Amino acid sequence: MNERGGVFHTRRKFLGLAIGLLTAGCAHTLNSDAGAQVMASCPGAGNTKFPEGDQWGWASGSNTNLDKLGQIIMAAQNPYCVLPGSTSSDCDPTKPPTWPKQLTNETAWKVLTEFDFFGATWAFMSNSPNTPIQRSMRIPYLISHKKAKHGPNKLTFGRENLLVGYGDDASVNITNANPWDGPTGCSPGQVAAVGLLAEFITLNMMGNNDTASLYVPNWDGFIPANTDSRKGVPWTFRQATILVDYPFRFPVAVDRPGSPRQGGWIYVGYEGGGAY
Repeated sequence: MNERGGVFHTRRKFLGLAIGLLTAGCAHTLNSDAGAQVMASCPGAGNTKFPEGDQWGWASGSNTNLDKLGQIIMAAQNPYCVLPGSTSSDCDPTKPPTWPKQLTNETAWKVLTEFDFFGATWAFMSNSPNTPIQRSMRIPYLISHKKAKHGPNKLTFGRENLLVGYGDDASVNITNANPWDGPTGCSPGQVAAVGLLAEFITLNMMGNNDTASLYVPNWDGFIPANTDSRKGVPWTFRQATILVDYPFRFPVAVDRPGSPRQGGWIYVGYEGGGAY
């Protein structure tokens, strides 16, 4: 896969730690931002009323590829990974209570997700050409507000967005891809919600004529570190310019009737500001 534009980068330094800890069960002990011990099971209850958000469900046993992808997107690569209302700026990708929240459950953030099916061109990195994007989506979630004043009700959080897009890589045919596995079920009738986020993305981010998105071996090894200064990268969504921070991409494969299995990329960028 190294031939795919030379994007083999070192991932964020703690990502290896986060993925390396995927060994325990669904219920585990976590440190809160205040240092107290709290118990957290991996699924969010999904019953929270607006505007309060639910914790993204994930646990150290949530180790399918979709679980891993959701955890990378919402925590390990997210530069604004701070729990709404938290007094700490630290985000630990192994501790969901320190992450942003889902708004406010799976139904809410799926309904509020916006789509753009007319295509655009996005610049991935400063030294790369613009990439044709066939379709894109804008997914809301909740994040801490450090400086915004809300009046006497003392709200400390607000909505931010993930901006996600899909583009083909016509120069690559994939022969060793597999269907995305997961998301994990933790206890009876419950599913790790951050895996559902990843599933929602992979189901929608493929071409108009594609029938399935698949993962390729070592897909997470192609995610660049987000420790550089790639802020304010202009992406287009519904004909408006959206500035995203720390964009990254990961390789996928797609099935297309009558054609060889095709390579492609899913792009993810963060509309920043909430944790400033």
